[in-house]
This record gives sequence, structure tokens and C-alpha cells, in this order.
Amino acid sequence: MRTLLFATSLTLLCGSTALAQKVGDRIVVTAAKAQLKSRADVVGSAPEGSILTVTVVSGDWFWVTYSGENDVTKGWIKRLDVIPLQKALDFFNDELQRTPTAALYAIRGKIWEEKHEYDKAIADFDESIRLDPLQSTYFRRRGKVWCDKKDYDKAIADYDEAVRLGPDDASGYAGRG
Repeated sequence: MRTLLFATSLTLLCGSTALAQKVGDRIVVTAAKAQLKSRADVVGSAPEGSILTVTVVSGDWFWVTYSGENDVTKGWIKRLDVIPLQKALDFFNDELQRTPTAALYAIRGKIWEEKHEYDKAIADFDESIRLDPLQSTYFRRRGKVWCDKKDYDKAIADYDEAVRLGPDDASGYAGRG
């Protein structure tokens, strides 16, 4: 009985430390808008689906850098607002089962791209575009995946559409360039 109890305790202890984040780990934001803090002050936020790299760990807080559309923000993010990259597909697959939205397909597409599963990423961005064909961001992100695949004609076509739909967004022009 003691041996079984010891083995169970050891398994639980080792299992929980395996889930602990460490410097260099990639994490994905699961909160709608996760606050980034510097001490007690909110310095910005990272939207759901943002893929971040942990640079410092302090208890239940991770120091990260979020590169948004127009700015870069560094700050502490709560452990409760993120999941490890390796668990993100399961999380967003479940979310898509409940609520299949263009935004969720785009998030999953980014995760597939991060994992170098380009065909799966393109399929998810295709679905995002089908559900919301006026969102320039989805064309831009799919264009990035076409670039990753070195299919530059398709990438340029997507960046052209992103520029047409969002002429004030410099990201489309930068991607096309």
C-alpha cells in the first residue's frame, strides 16, 4: 500500500512539474484580452491567440513581449490567461466545436503555421475568409503562409487583396513588398 501511495505521489509531482513553463517556452493567449503588467500598472494587452515566448518566470507570471499590429509591449502575463503551445490545438479545437467563428479559425491557422503545418494553416485561413471575406487580416496571414511555402504568386494575390480591403494597414504593403 505504501509503495502504491509513493508511486502515485511521485507521478503526480513529476507530472505537475512537466507542465510548468520555463524560459524559452512558447505560450498562447486564451483570454479575450490578456493584460500585460509592469508591477501594478497595466501597460497593454495581448489578444486571444497571440503566440508569445516566455523570457522570465516568476511564480504564476510570465514576462513576455507582444508585437502587435503597430507596437511592441513588454510585460507580465498571468498563467491563467495562457496555455502551452503544445496544448493550444486541443484548446482551440474544442472552442471551434462550440463556436466556429472566423477569428477562431484564424487563431488555429496561426498555430498550425507556428508548427510548420502549412497546408492545415491555409485550410483554416480559407475557412476564416469564407466566414468573413472582408477581413484583410485573414488574407494577410494566409499570404504569409504562402510565403512560407514559397508559393509567391499566391502570396502576392493574398497581399493584394489585403491591401484592397485594408488600404490603411501598412502590414499588407510590407508583406507584399
